[in-house]
Amino acid sequence: MPVMLNFDEREDSSFEPAPAGLYKLIVTDTEIKGPGQSGYQYCNFEFAIAEGPEAGKKVWKIMSFSPRAFFNVEEILTALGEDPDKLNGDYAFDETIWPGAICEAVLNITHYVSSSGQPGVRNEIEQGTMKPIDGGTSGSPRRRLT
Repeated sequence: MPVMLNFDEREDSSFEPAPAGLYKLIVTDTEIKGPGQSGYQYCNFEFAIAEGPEAGKKVWKIMSFSPRAFFNVEEILTALGEDPDKLNGDYAFDETIWPGAICEAVLNITHYVSSSGQPGVRNEIEQGTMKPIDGGTSGSPRRRLT
């Protein structure tokens, strides 16, 4: 049976990114996908801005499981509170424990062209700026927003 769609009820789907700057972020979802172009699986982290007038706006960060991208894995996991000493040898990554974890990071605004050729803007986490909220590594994964 066909599904009836009423295009008169179309909602504005435009997205206004947050201004560039330093934000407190909370992990709202994680999903393992892939393999990607590298041939390795990856984890897609969904974050939301946790405080202020931009609270609730989303930003995503991909964490590839390629050994060439382990610098990124270390940045993300230590920013979310993992003990850096545990990131040696074999490490059992469990994506289900990270929602609710918090960190801070610098968000930039990037311009892109979608696969359908439409221009857009979005926030992107600046590489190398993800940090634990306390400015150091606490070694306590899954710190929660209070």
